[in-house]
Amino acid sequence: ALALAAAGLALFLAFDIVVLPAAIRAAGGGPEQATLFLSALGLGAILGGAALALLGGRVERLPMGRLFAAGLAGLAAGTAAVAFAPLEEAVLAGGGLLAGIAVAPLAPLVTTLVQTRPPRALRADALGVSQSAMQAGAPVAAILLGLAAEVAAPRDLLLAIAALFGALALAALAARP
Repeated sequence: ALALAAAGLALFLAFDIVVLPAAIRAAGGGPEQATLFLSALGLGAILGGAALALLGGRVERLPMGRLFAAGLAGLAAGTAAVAFAPLEEAVLAGGGLLAGIAVAPLAPLVTTLVQTRPPRALRADALGVSQSAMQAGAPVAAILLGLAAEVAAPRDLLLAIAALFGALALAALAARP
């Protein structure tokens, strides 16, 4: 589940930098629509982070695979919403808000898992590897999505990304953290 969440985070970071602007531009929109989505995403991230903070120490007792799956499923829904109605303000705001709420807890949950599950002697190594994987994954995903954007229609690419987030969510449900 940890690797799946890290992959989802990397894909998400590349999605909003590479694919979202291209999809909005292809639908006839401009910076205003991208700004609306990203602003709603930021608000959602604040709300998602606050919800995680309210859970406090209870997070460690929750099944991590389900938490990762819920976050990845939220990303799938937010991405699909934008694919189906890229210029509708309510859809952009709702999709951004949902994606923000969903993505906000993923990175802290990955860090919590890495800091609590491995044996004490391996925790620093595990944290270094997980953070490096997330940091390196985003640029690799951006390159791959950029190449895909050259050959696929933006809406099709958004739907493929939503499907990938959904597949990652299902895999997170089946995986052990």
